[in-house]
Amino acid sequence: MGIFFSADQHFGADENSWKYRYRPFDSPQEADSQMAKLWNKYITNDDIVYHLGDFAIKDDAIGKFIKKLNGKEIILIVGNHDYKRDQDILLSYFTAVYYKPFELEFDKKYDIHNEGNSLWLCHYPLQRHEKLYTCTGHIHSLWQIAKRMINVGVDANHFRPVSLEQVLSSRHSEKVGHWDANVYPDADINWQIEVSTKIKRDETGNEPTLDILRKKSGHISREEEKEQLKPFSGDHPKIRIRNGKS
Repeated sequence: MGIFFSADQHFGADENSWKYRYRPFDSPQEADSQMAKLWNKYITNDDIVYHLGDFAIKDDAIGKFIKKLNGKEIILIVGNHDYKRDQDILLSYFTAVYYKPFELEFDKKYDIHNEGNSLWLCHYPLQRHEKLYTCTGHIHSLWQIAKRMINVGVDANHFRPVSLEQVLSSRHSEKVGHWDANVYPDADINWQIEVSTKIKRDETGNEPTLDILRKKSGHISREEEKEQLKPFSGDHPKIRIRNGKS
């Protein structure tokens, strides 16, 4: 049995709603078809799926598509578009429907790094947990990774579901410092320094990211920091693309 996460397919979208969201397909119908195929490529009928909201854009698309999808259980956390759907239809097709975020406790056998066998599941990133690593959706392709959080929505994951193993790998990469502050540019400065210094990245000690963080953290004067961090102006390199070549 595998455990998977997904969000934000918006199955059943029409041309009117399609124009507000870029997806690399020729039509909403092609997008629906490809997302269903990719779901079934990775998920079997022995797997459990936690869908973190915005499954379908129309009531009649709920049953139409969920019947096509693999999964022993498909559990829904209601998103903003799901609230607009007929709730009786949702309850009749999903294994369970939740209207609030919740903590998911999974078998310890998956926790190969001994970092905890719980995750927080929610639709909106603002519902993140203060301590538990969070799986979320809602924001489509705007970002995939944030501090203690992963976006499992299809737009950020090549329109494929995300496995529990992938989520735990992301959590581990953050905990041990495989990813530095450049992955989390909006996190607080002290946390950026912490995550960027967990492992040594450059034997010479000349690590540009750490130099930037030193400037941001006040190891230089405010005037020097403004000079270092101000936008480029004046002469700077330009690359022009002509006939498909740069």
